[in-house]
Amino acid sequence: MQLTTLFIKRPVMTTLVMIGILVFGIVAYRQLPVSDLPNVDFPTVTVSATLPGTSPQTMAATVATPLEKAFSTIAGIDNMTSTSSLGQTQIVVQFALDRNIDAAAQDIQAAIAQTSRSLPQGIIPPAYQKTNPADAPILTLALTSDEVPLSVLDEFGETTLAQRLSMVGGVAQVLVYGAQKYAVRLQLDPGQLATRGIALEDIATAIASQNVNMPTGVLYGPKTALTVQATGQLENAKQFSDVIVAYRNGAPVHLDEVGRITDDVQNDKVKLLGIVSVTDEAERIAAKLGEHRCFKEVKISKITQVVNSNRQKYTLTFDVNCSADKKPAAKAAPRGARQP
Repeated sequence: MQLTTLFIKRPVMTTLVMIGILVFGIVAYRQLPVSDLPNVDFPTVTVSATLPGTSPQTMAATVATPLEKAFSTIAGIDNMTSTSSLGQTQIVVQFALDRNIDAAAQDIQAAIAQTSRSLPQGIIPPAYQKTNPADAPILTLALTSDEVPLSVLDEFGETTLAQRLSMVGGVAQVLVYGAQKYAVRLQLDPGQLATRGIALEDIATAIASQNVNMPTGVLYGPKTALTVQATGQLENAKQFSDVIVAYRNGAPVHLDEVGRITDDVQNDKVKLLGIVSVTDEAERIAAKLGEHRCFKEVKISKITQVVNSNRQKYTLTFDVNCSADKKPAAKAAPRGARQP
């Protein structure tokens, strides 16, 4: 009661104190630091689709356009951009700040399912991620090996290391760059084909018919049932060499008689484009982790433990490059982008 009594008995002092607080408040508000580029997390969903061997123009017309038409019916979209390259299309959909990212992702998934029937045959089903591809990575891991080829190292990085890193708390996205999938490359000799009277369709049909992986059946007995398993899957170039493509003069014609078969990767031109950095001693794959809200939320120690636990399988070396947002404060910013 003594504190309130003082202000009641001295109205002039009370008025001056309130005016002083108001003046200091206005001055302090005008001196608040304002970030020129504040850290605002816009709800963003990225959709990726892959159709190997397709030109950028075809990807834009047959894949990106139907998906964009389906996404345009979703409410709350602020911006939508698409990028088409050789065999790939990426669509970035940015929603309004008041839109829930989980609900937006469900709408994107429903639109993809609705458009899947109108997409070209053979396309890898489009996948979406609730991350912004423009976010800078906070950690880069480089995998090197002197004992295994790049295709084996790529399989280890994508199937083992990347999946385990994506389960670490605070990690938004794990991307593997310089991917090189294993493939068997066949280079046919036109002269040998013409001499034996074999067409390219005959080669494709023979390979497809002799390289199958289908269930064979079950043998039922009076007390037990046995599953029949046939090894019809060809896994390397040596096994493809024994494929019979035709019969001429009663003798079989094997695949290695009409061409050269080698163990290779799906895209052997990646090195020339500089996507993969290759040295004389080892081949490199870069795996980058996308930033998730704040750098401190990512458990670097857990990531290091995951990598170290797999060192016994391959010779791995990695570099850790960390970066934090340290932009200086400014006195002007876009409307509604004030950060104390």
